Amino acid sequence: YKSVLDSLQATDTLVNSVEIDDYYQNNKGNDLPSKSEGTVSNGKLINGKLIPFKGKNFTYFDTQSYLNGRAYLNQNVLKTLLSAYKSFETLLPNRMFYVMECSNHNEEKSYVKKAIKIVVESGGLEYAKKRMIEIQQEAIVILNDFEDNDAKQALLGLVEYTVTREK
Repeated sequence: YKSVLDSLQATDTLVNSVEIDDYYQNNKGNDLPSKSEGTVSNGKLINGKLIPFKGKNFTYFDTQSYLNGRAYLNQNVLKTLLSAYKSFETLLPNRMFYVMECSNHNEEKSYVKKAIKIVVESGGLEYAKKRMIEIQQEAIVILNDFEDNDAKQALLGLVEYTVTREK
């Protein structure tokens, strides 16, 4: 896992940070509300908002993916995510998070269907399910160190929902 991140970071150094900043400024989105339609496997994002490439405690995992338009979120998800990262600056001050691929600004369905087919045929879906359960258990262990309050319960609920949800 670490070697994958190291290789991704190595390719990131090939791209000028000015190019990333310009891309963000030119593509971060408009004032129109985001709208998610359909399901995870058969849906689309309208008026998606571009996540910043880097923050104090997070970075997008791959420059090329970012610059090719794969870093858009629904504005409500983006707001929640950035708020969580802000909270983690205090709760987990020495932790760096990597944001994985999100969505296109206006999702192209054929790309998603093709990607899903490749993932399923290569055994990636089964691996992802197994890894998801491992990460869920790690998250629960980490959250158990915090005092019991509404925020902790919300995060535990989000972890559970993420693992058990159906399309």
